[in-house]
Amino acid sequence: MSNLMQGKWTTLMLRGVLALVLGALMFLNLNAGALALLVILGVYAILDGIFKLGEATVKSKAKESYRHTLLAAAVSIIIGIMIFVWPRISAVVLIALLAAHILVQGAVDLYEAVRARKSLGRGRLWLLLIGGIAQLLFGLWMIAQPVLGGLTIAAVMAAYAMVLGVILIIRGIEQKAGGSSGPAAFA
Repeated sequence: MSNLMQGKWTTLMLRGVLALVLGALMFLNLNAGALALLVILGVYAILDGIFKLGEATVKSKAKESYRHTLLAAAVSIIIGIMIFVWPRISAVVLIALLAAHILVQGAVDLYEAVRARKSLGRGRLWLLLIGGIAQLLFGLWMIAQPVLGGLTIAAVMAAYAMVLGVILIIRGIEQKAGGSSGPAAFA
């Protein structure tokens, strides 16, 4: 297996494990203060963005389209930094920033699914579609319900992170097993 292929499935797996750890930490600490939640989310957004930068680099070397992944990486890193620069940001603004991050990633996943639908097997296509749709719905829900309590938002965010983590790990396993170098290897 080439180093390029190794990088694709490894990055998916790392992002999946990171999302699962985030979800588990959030479930274990639902009663923790808002600042702890901000720190966890800020770290996650920055690390997720760094992993996406790696994905964009791998895609670029493989002569695949990478600009949308680069955009998602930039949004993720910027939002993570903003969380640390303004730790006392209001809950409504924080929700809007997180919703923007989730909406951008959902749109990128759907774009990848539509763009690569003919080259993907049904399994990979449905993972991209379900992941993208789930992210779009969750992002829209966050915008529509900004006044919900912190514990509800923390629980839903934890569930979202864990579902996303499982999807990314499954995609990483499929990537390693199938060795597909199609454009939707990263979402």
